[in-house]
Amino acid sequence: MLAVGKALGIITFPLLARHFSVAEYGALDFLVTLGTLASVAVVFGQDSAMVRFYYDSDDPVRRANAVSQALVMKLFQMLLVLPPIWIAAPWISAKMMGRPDLADALQWAVLQIPFAVIVNFVGNLLKWTFRRGAVFVMSIGIGIAQMTGIVVATVFLDADIRGIIMVGLVVNSTFSIIGLYLVRSHLTWPDGADRREMLVFAVPYGILGVAAALAPNIERGIALSNAGPNALGLYAAGLKVAALLSIPASAFQSAWGPFSYALHRQEGVGTRTMPCFGSGRSRSVL
Repeated sequence: MLAVGKALGIITFPLLARHFSVAEYGALDFLVTLGTLASVAVVFGQDSAMVRFYYDSDDPVRRANAVSQALVMKLFQMLLVLPPIWIAAPWISAKMMGRPDLADALQWAVLQIPFAVIVNFVGNLLKWTFRRGAVFVMSIGIGIAQMTGIVVATVFLDADIRGIIMVGLVVNSTFSIIGLYLVRSHLTWPDGADRREMLVFAVPYGILGVAAALAPNIERGIALSNAGPNALGLYAAGLKVAALLSIPASAFQSAWGPFSYALHRQEGVGTRTMPCFGSGRSRSVL
């Protein structure tokens, strides 16, 4: 279902590519990529820490504390990451994107990040707790809402880049409220019991995540500076088409993680054995 939700987002690519010029589509894609980098910097491994400490205990109170601790840390990290980006938006749009006229669009994209982070947080929690119906609501629902909003904005309202960013802001803010309601039973005021351990656990994942999210921005910056806005648009379009190939792998990874953790928690899984062919011995399954 998560993969289907991502596929719905890719469906809008032909519509956006036709509505905008090549250079404008490249600028829009660059804005989205910068937003992704900022979102990863805000999360900074807290989702991985949440999952690790959630499955570390069967106590519902301890689990709710881990979930809420991760959410509070994200809110704190938003205060560290997003205001500097908002203030530096004119410089970023002029120097990195070559589009000083899009400073306000970048600031609107920054406003969207807190809601997008919450949506992602809720989606991960629902996935790891095997709430398939709620995952359907969040993944398919947000995909359809985003697709419908872009169709209306481009076909009927002739929206510019700022209009597309506004669609994302409206959709993410709406589904962040829905998502928090769906996971309300996991939310509490954290007592800070696992705060230090979660922070230490999250740091390596945060560094790796930021490095991975930084690479596409560097690539786009190189394409823009060396080949120009049209080349950036063509590069972005090519990556969007290539993203279709990653959907099966994304679907597998989304399903593999929760099942592996759940199996790990089952008593005796680590000691089950199976025969080793040709040796007459047994080896551990896990």
